[in-house]
Amino acid sequence: MSVNEEDDERVQEVQVLESIYPEMRVDEGGVSGSVEVAVAPPCGVAVFFECEMEQREYKISHLPPIELIFDLPRGYPGEKPPRVRLEALWMDRQRLEELKEELMGLFDHEQVIFSMVDLLQQKVETEFCKLTFTDPAMKDVLFQHDLQANQREFEDRTFHCAICQSRKKGAVCVRLANCGDVFCTECLTDYFTACIDQGYINQVVCPQPDCTSPGLNKQELTRLVGEARYDRWETLKKKQEIEADPNTAVICPRNFCQALIKRNPDDNLTICGSCEFAFCAVCKRSWHGYFDACRIPEPSKEIIEEYMEGDELTRAKIEASWGKNNMKHHVHEYECEKGFREYMELHDNRECPKCQAPIERSMGCNKMTCPICSTFFCFLCAQELDRQNPYDHYGNPMSQCYRRLFQHTEIEDFDDPAFRGNLIPFF
Repeated sequence: MSVNEEDDERVQEVQVLESIYPEMRVDEGGVSGSVEVAVAPPCGVAVFFECEMEQREYKISHLPPIELIFDLPRGYPGEKPPRVRLEALWMDRQRLEELKEELMGLFDHEQVIFSMVDLLQQKVETEFCKLTFTDPAMKDVLFQHDLQANQREFEDRTFHCAICQSRKKGAVCVRLANCGDVFCTECLTDYFTACIDQGYINQVVCPQPDCTSPGLNKQELTRLVGEARYDRWETLKKKQEIEADPNTAVICPRNFCQALIKRNPDDNLTICGSCEFAFCAVCKRSWHGYFDACRIPEPSKEIIEEYMEGDELTRAKIEASWGKNNMKHHVHEYECEKGFREYMELHDNRECPKCQAPIERSMGCNKMTCPICSTFFCFLCAQELDRQNPYDHYGNPMSQCYRRLFQHTEIEDFDDPAFRGNLIPFF
């Protein structure tokens, strides 16, 4: 056989292999390359790690591939065998050499690379179903590869979405972790967004009617609806649990924590299982002991107004910090106080500057006497007056109420010429 015929035979074998294995890598010379053999036994792979204190079995579907690297020298296949090397991240050098010897045993002065790949594929299905590793770093390598391989398989498959009744590629679908049901991403996003926005938080579960699995985990729900809507769902969920069992459910008062806590209803001492903060279940402050009375804080006017004007999510957050019943109490007091002040302004009433008792003027001048504490004060400016000479306030030119003793009274109206012109003389 001539040199050209020999080269042509090697190149032809590589070309045939390339047509069978499109993902095969071929080197520039055309007579060497590599083939990756996927390791995905039908039975799965049971993995153990000797470095762990307790021996535990992990089940994965894929191992990193075995790479068969070959070079067809001159004189192959009639005179010389191929040069072969095996690489696998998870296989030790001794096992790789043993496997290489088995592959080289197939050589019988004929083209052999396809037979080698075929033998590797057969061994993958039967010999790698149970493996033990000593290197702890291998755990992350194996799990990460298995996750990526499963995702690639999922994206290449086609699924039926029970919501839109369409067939979609896995690349635009989501498989729910708890039950394995598959829906297209667009449908799930729209469905869960509507449920959260409208407050149907109990419906944020698998939409399959006969599915009884628990709800979605945080990662997949956040990926579908975003962090803002997940926070709303979480807040409404906590609020629902507290309203369902207000005696045993309480939210950690720390703003950075906000964990839902199940407590003993007979004990006000509550310890957050997330941040370990010890607090009083009544006043929501740091634990003050069993013999010190609670000092329940009062929300500011701004917080009360924000609570009254806020949406459901805003109200839920304020209730988590201040207590639902406490906020209802302060809202009631705020509305009563607001109504009272509006009444006083409408009827031109004043508060006593000393005891804050409401005072209504029915007749007389602007010098008032509080019926509760007997304080003298000015009805116009609400300033407390000197008990020895209260009228000096109206006679002092430096006073803001100078010569205004009878301003806005019936006596001022009587002195008004327009008013007197309407009087009927009495004889």
